[in-house]
Amino acid sequence: MKVKRITRISIFISLMCATAYIPPPIPIPFSPSLITMQTVIVNVMALTLTPADALTGMLIYFFIGMAGLPVFSGGMNGLYKIFGPSGGYVIGMIFAVWLMSLLKGKKNNYIRYLLVTIVVGIPVIYFCGMISTAIYIKQDFLTLLAASTLPFLFGDLLKCVLSAYIGVEMNKRLE
Repeated sequence: MKVKRITRISIFISLMCATAYIPPPIPIPFSPSLITMQTVIVNVMALTLTPADALTGMLIYFFIGMAGLPVFSGGMNGLYKIFGPSGGYVIGMIFAVWLMSLLKGKKNNYIRYLLVTIVVGIPVIYFCGMISTAIYIKQDFLTLLAASTLPFLFGDLLKCVLSAYIGVEMNKRLE
């Protein structure tokens, strides 16, 4: 790996770790998940790195948390977080970052980036999050939807708008 690639991946891993704390994660009373800025980093990582590098960064982040460092939302780590009610979101981020990076295209295009984050990123993360939440909240589909996706939707749409802008600007400067 070239130094530039390693540096870019490392920066995104660091940002994933930092945004688990900054701003302080916001709990939702009826949901096991927290609101963080990690979605922005996942999106920007996908929009600025190659699919292999984005996936590598997310897998390293995942294994750092699994090794015991408190890098997941709310300062969590380990198997409890991954196999807990909100662990699916972390798993979803791994799939989402890779898929978004694959589908972002070769051109630096805000509209395409926005669509990829909204149409691919959010659904993949939410789907995986809903699965892990469903295991713990044994309720009907609407209750599950209310607990695992609806509280986050508006904020995540705003994060996609921000991510697409940052992705375009970063790619301009990285070229």
